[in-house]
Parts: sequence; structure tokens; C-alpha cells
Amino acid sequence: MKKWITLLFIGAITISISAQNIPDGGFETGWSQYPHTSGAYWDYESALFYSLNELYEEPLIGVLTTYRETSNPQQGSDALKLVSKMPSGSNIFIPGAIGTISPDFIQEFLDNGGLDVRKNFSFTEQPVALMGYYKYTPISGDSAAIDFAVYNGEVELAAYKKVEKSFVNNWTSFYLPLTYTTTDLPNKVKILFVASAAYDFANLQNCQGRENSTLYIDNIAFAYASGLVEPLMNDFKVELFPNPAVDGLNFTFGEEVNAELLVYSITGALVAKQNVQGTQYRLNLSDIETGTYFYRLISDNTILTSGKFAVAK
Repeated sequence: MKKWITLLFIGAITISISAQNIPDGGFETGWSQYPHTSGAYWDYESALFYSLNELYEEPLIGVLTTYRETSNPQQGSDALKLVSKMPSGSNIFIPGAIGTISPDFIQEFLDNGGLDVRKNFSFTEQPVALMGYYKYTPISGDSAAIDFAVYNGEVELAAYKKVEKSFVNNWTSFYLPLTYTTTDLPNKVKILFVASAAYDFANLQNCQGRENSTLYIDNIAFAYASGLVEPLMNDFKVELFPNPAVDGLNFTFGEEVNAELLVYSITGALVAKQNVQGTQYRLNLSDIETGTYFYRLISDNTILTSGKFAVAK
């Protein structure tokens, strides 16, 4: 639910962190339409991403910066369109941005006074890159940014920030590599897509850029050293029952699969590896101890789906 409250940008802004599932990296399913006195508008939300469109409800700001792009997606029916704006009569510049922020970021600002643009994410190995597609139209020398980092707790393990200054008229692939100095497994991620790179999420009053600079994003994914690619899309359907499980865990898939099911402990150790065919599968848990586990369903080096379950004996 939207929070319609007046936001005064004074000091820093903080975002809450919550556990996440694999979100919609193709930007196909997270759109919702909201009524407004100036006409209904679209906003985007997934388990991982949220936009700044809640500011449209604020009488001191009232601008949309995230749009549903349907005319020319890279793939599928939708893409993400981010447009930087300067509210009329205001000196607060709002960059077109979406990323790992809270759906209640205004309330989080009022409660905590700072932005922490990170969210929990269930990794079973270190991602080596963020990949996807983008287009960009800068205004008067503006630049865009794609900001990617992973963390273990409060410790940053690896990060990469891409800044684009040029016109990119056609869908172009990007690949943001990570370099690690540790074998620690990340459990938090930061991903920001911003149409104007001079942003400051610690204090939005400091954001700079040019109005109408426009960044398009579509079909993002994590890449792994094992050669696997994990599309950040939730269009593959899977149901687990019961969860928590005791003796066995039943998987029901939304389509026929011929894949490999991998199960990992919370420390990342591989505890089960099974071939799966059809639309249903029962995982025997007789040799698996009580605890929390993560799973991946892999076909042709692509992670079809992943998630977690609990074993209680």
C-alpha cells in the first residue's frame, strides 16, 4: 500500500532490509496501476526492486521517474524506463532510479534518517557478474550509472559501478564483473539503475543531473564462475509442499522439466544432487538433517528457479 505523506529531504535516508526471493529481472510481472488525481500511473515493485514513483504522491514533488516501456523491450513484453526529473518550482532533482530500496522508503526515512540500499539475497556461490541490456539517452552531458555490490553482513565483498556518458541508441549488453579477495559467501546485494549518475542516496538533496535523461533496462541476470546464469525473473513457477518438511519435500513445476536439482546447506555445502523430469518431484530428506537449505533447478547451464526450504525432524 502506498504511503501518502509529505517528505522533507533533510539529512540522510535509510532503507529497511528484508529477505528476498528471486525477483522479476525481465520487468514483466511487477507492474501495478495506481489511481491519481492527474490520471492513473504505473509503478514497479518486485521482491528485489522498487522505484521512486511513490514521490508522485508527494505534493512538494509530484513527479514520475519510472515508466513501463512496452513499445520496444529487449525481450518479452515490458522493459524498464527511467527518466530524471526536476519538480516544478523545486530545487530538488529526482534521478530516474530503481534498485534495492524498500517499498516504504519514505516511512523508513522518517523512522531512521538514512538510506541503506541493500537487501538480503540467498546466494549459494559467489556471483561473478551482473549482466543484462540497456539503452541510454543523456541530456546535456549527463551520465547514467549501474551500481552493483555484494556483502557478507556489513562487509562489502566486491563491487563494480558502470558509468555511461554516451548515447546508446540500441539495446546493448552490459557485464559488470566482480573481483573477490575472500571466499566468503555474500548474503546481501546492492543493485541500482540510475539515469543520472551524480546521485546521493545518503542525502537526496545532493542529487544532480539533467532533466529527461533516460535509461532503459531489461533482462538482468547474475553470472557465476561455474558457467551458470541466473535470470532474475520469476516466470518459472514452482510450488513446494510441505515447508517445513520432515521426511520428504514435494516439488510441483509449472511446466515439463528435464533438469538437475541441487540442494545446499546454509553454509553453501552441496548436500543433494538429483535428476528431475516431468512436472513433479519428491525429494527424499531421510539423509538431510534439521535446518534451512537452498535449492537450484538447473537446465542447460541456466538456473530455472531457486529458493529455500526448511527441514524439521
